[in-house]
Amino acid sequence: MSRTFAIGTVCAGLALGGCCSKWWEDFPPERKVSADQVVIFAAPPPRSYFMVGTVSSPGGRNTDPADNYGRLQREAACLGAVAVILTDQTPVEEPDFWQYPHTGIAIVYPTSRL
Repeated sequence: MSRTFAIGTVCAGLALGGCCSKWWEDFPPERKVSADQVVIFAAPPPRSYFMVGTVSSPGGRNTDPADNYGRLQREAACLGAVAVILTDQTPVEEPDFWQYPHTGIAIVYPTSRL
């Protein structure tokens, strides 16, 4: 039974993974977007966009605001996003806005219109 299971696992791995796959040539994947270029919005932008994932930053009492902001940018860049729309309920007018935890939606813009 264990021999059949082992042979089946190897065969399934080859069938699903592909014998000709060259995953190691593209590993680790290169970032297509620089974290410094990611824009953070408090409200959805006026143009159309696609959501690619969620990002978050824990914040906290002794958090440097630049670290909190930068973390959202880095997480979005890892997803290939060009912008983040904040989804948390912290008012932008709050003096310590960037010391609070934040969540957001990472987005990309469509490359062409149909």
